Amino acid sequence: MTDSPKDSQLADLQMRYAFQEDLLNSLNSTIVEQGRRLDDLEQRYKRLQQAFTALAADVEQSRPVTNERPPHY
Repeated sequence: MTDSPKDSQLADLQMRYAFQEDLLNSLNSTIVEQGRRLDDLEQRYKRLQQAFTALAADVEQSRPVTNERPPHY
Protein backbone atom coordinates (compact mmCIF):
# COMPACT_ATOMS: atom_id res chain seq x y z
CA MET A 1 0.00 0.00 0.00
CA THR A 2 1.67 3.17 -1.16
CA ASP A 3 0.95 6.63 0.13
CA SER A 4 -0.70 8.99 -2.26
CA PRO A 5 1.05 12.30 -2.94
CA LYS A 6 -1.59 14.11 -0.92
CA ASP A 7 -1.03 11.84 2.09
CA SER A 8 2.69 12.41 1.80
CA GLN A 9 2.20 16.18 1.57
CA LEU A 10 -0.16 16.12 4.56
CA ALA A 11 2.35 14.14 6.64
CA ASP A 12 5.12 16.58 5.62
CA LEU A 13 2.98 19.57 6.61
CA GLN A 14 2.08 17.98 9.92
CA MET A 15 5.73 17.30 10.64
CA ARG A 16 6.68 20.89 9.77
CA TYR A 17 3.85 22.21 11.93
CA ALA A 18 4.99 20.12 14.90
CA PHE A 19 8.58 21.29 14.44
CA GLN A 20 7.52 24.95 14.20
CA GLU A 21 5.28 24.61 17.24
CA ASP A 22 8.17 23.14 19.24
CA LEU A 23 10.49 25.89 18.03
CA LEU A 24 7.95 28.57 18.94
CA ASN A 25 7.58 27.16 22.45
CA SER A 26 11.34 27.03 22.85
CA LEU A 27 11.76 30.62 21.66
CA ASN A 28 8.97 31.77 23.94
CA SER A 29 10.67 30.15 26.94
CA THR A 30 13.94 31.81 25.97
CA ILE A 31 12.29 35.23 25.75
CA VAL A 32 10.60 34.80 29.13
CA GLU A 33 13.93 33.80 30.74
CA GLN A 34 15.73 36.73 29.12
CA GLY A 35 13.01 39.07 30.41
CA ARG A 36 13.58 37.79 33.94
CA ARG A 37 17.34 38.20 33.58
CA LEU A 38 16.89 41.71 32.20
CA ASP A 39 14.70 42.67 35.16
CA ASP A 40 17.33 41.29 37.54
CA LEU A 41 20.12 43.18 35.78
CA GLU A 42 18.10 46.42 35.87
CA GLN A 43 17.61 46.03 39.62
CA ARG A 44 21.31 45.35 40.12
CA TYR A 45 22.19 48.38 37.98
CA LYS A 46 19.93 50.64 40.06
CA ARG A 47 21.51 49.38 43.30
CA LEU A 48 25.01 49.93 41.90
CA GLN A 49 24.06 53.38 40.72
CA GLN A 50 22.72 54.27 44.17
CA ALA A 51 25.85 52.90 45.84
CA PHE A 52 28.07 54.84 43.44
CA THR A 53 26.13 58.06 44.07
CA ALA A 54 26.42 57.56 47.83
CA LEU A 55 30.14 56.81 47.54
CA ALA A 56 30.72 59.88 45.36
CA ALA A 57 28.89 62.03 47.91
CA ASP A 58 31.07 60.61 50.72
CA VAL A 59 34.22 61.34 48.73
CA GLU A 60 33.09 64.90 48.05
CA GLN A 61 32.41 65.47 51.76
CA SER A 62 35.79 64.11 52.79
CA ARG A 63 37.79 66.36 50.42
CA PRO A 64 39.33 69.47 51.90
CA VAL A 65 37.62 72.67 50.80
CA THR A 66 40.84 74.60 50.20
CA ASN A 67 43.23 73.98 47.37
CA GLU A 68 46.32 73.57 49.48
CA ARG A 69 49.50 72.13 48.08
CA PRO A 70 50.34 68.70 49.41
CA PRO A 71 53.22 68.65 51.95
CA HIS A 72 55.70 67.20 49.46
CA TYR A 73 55.73 70.39 47.31
